[in-house]
Amino acid sequence: MSKIRYIITIVFVTIYSACYAYDFEVDGIYYNVLDWANGTVEVTHCGVLSSEPYWYYDGYGTKRNSYYYSNYEGQIIVPEIVSYLEREFVVTQIGRHAFAGSKVTSLTLPKTIEDIIYSQMIAYNGYQNRIFWSWINGCEQLKNVCIGNSYCLKKIQETIPPFTEIYLYEGLGQQGDQVWGVKLPSISKLTILQDYISSECSYFNELANMDTLISLSPTPPLVDNKSFTNEQKMNLILYVPEEYIDNYKQSEEWKDFLNLRAMKLQCQISLSDSNLILPLNGMAQLIADVFPKEAYDKSVIWSSSNNAVARVENGLVTAVAKGDAVITATAADGSGVSASCNVHVVDLANSISCKFVDGILTINCDEPNATVYYTIDGTTPTVNSTKYEGPIEIKRNCTVKAFAIYKNFTPSEVVSYVIDGLKVKTPTINFIDSKFVIDAEPTEATI
Repeated sequence: MSKIRYIITIVFVTIYSACYAYDFEVDGIYYNVLDWANGTVEVTHCGVLSSEPYWYYDGYGTKRNSYYYSNYEGQIIVPEIVSYLEREFVVTQIGRHAFAGSKVTSLTLPKTIEDIIYSQMIAYNGYQNRIFWSWINGCEQLKNVCIGNSYCLKKIQETIPPFTEIYLYEGLGQQGDQVWGVKLPSISKLTILQDYISSECSYFNELANMDTLISLSPTPPLVDNKSFTNEQKMNLILYVPEEYIDNYKQSEEWKDFLNLRAMKLQCQISLSDSNLILPLNGMAQLIADVFPKEAYDKSVIWSSSNNAVARVENGLVTAVAKGDAVITATAADGSGVSASCNVHVVDLANSISCKFVDGILTINCDEPNATVYYTIDGTTPTVNSTKYEGPIEIKRNCTVKAFAIYKNFTPSEVVSYVIDGLKVKTPTINFIDSKFVIDAEPTEATI
């Protein structure tokens, strides 16, 4: 569809742009706790200001500059449930400025979303006025949205007007200098998720730039004869899983789409590896095979259970710190199909420690799969030295040196541990079998 550009004057009703910190982050999404007792959270931004400001007028007519906060980019899937501190929280809200100014290209909002908070401004364009919400202002790369309930659809429609740019002028009308402009999203594809909750009549007629609608819901969402324009029914491509298409053909308000098409969903994803062991800063490429081959959308969304340990981008896994993480490829078509790979990151640096208690030496290594070699005569150990297999009894003062190796990864540094607190005990004399027997510790002591 052709790009529509409006030159308009904007009067701000309220502006809220305070930078506030997030409570916690999981899988690259930032959250604030709304109600600890009831376990609810909102999605927010990272709290770091961008380097590029935009201008606005406050309620007193003073020109000010502000900054977008969001550092989100690419495909963002907001989960229904998020775990933190061994608790589960329900994601019920999208916070103010959550995605403003971000480079998000695809956004999924689950059925649990009950509210989307906004900063309100009224835009006048001739006889027409519209209200816009700042939670996705500036997201000019946002093209695809997946929704889990009719409330989200309602907010998306209120957010995204039929034009894609707003310009603000000093003074009323179009007099004076243009001082600020903001890009708005132009949604071209909308997906209705499989467990879509249609609590009210769904309207799609405001999404003027949408050319593809995908409905994964087995039951056609509740609509009426005003939910779609005649142009949408003629030109919009409506994809429905082949097993549900008869439900839509028999629906009074959905059967009139000229481009109603059946599609195959992904039913299985197979990864090239199910387990990876990587050195620190190591990388490995995972490949996802999607079945069936005739699936409408073969793309997958990659995610890591712990970005502090391993990150993933387009299947390329990068080891960030020692520990464990799970890399998951999830079908982008909304079918819910996924496959995972366990990643273990090895870092042998500073992994060796020694402990000496009551004459027993224990050598510990943070990497359980590593092999430890040691000496007790002060010489530097090699792979030809004694392999550590358990606690060692030490009876004399010595210098212990040890290091760890694992496969072809960089070995650990050699750790030295000095034992110098041992003293020769007073020898004991016993008369056994008509002989005097003298015992001393350590046995190497000179008597």
